[in-house]
Amino acid sequence: MSETIEVRVPPFGQSIDEALIVTWLVAPGQAITRGEPVVEVETAKATYEVPAEHDGVVESLLAAQGQIVDVGAPLYRLTVEPA
Repeated sequence: MSETIEVRVPPFGQSIDEALIVTWLVAPGQAITRGEPVVEVETAKATYEVPAEHDGVVESLLAAQGQIVDVGAPLYRLTVEPA
């Protein structure tokens, strides 16, 4: 049976506690694979592509393009199959 998980904004390094959502690279309903870029974010130091942590289907995006999010905040929901 599948389960839905919340994927959170990963840490980008010491002293970086927030990031700007620049561009979503996926959409709800889209199947993604581990390692695939999901979202492009910008911090005070650099721009990053955040990769998927799991294989699954994107259920919803929890932050809007142009929104500033804290490290550790929910980023998107993903339906995954249990291992």
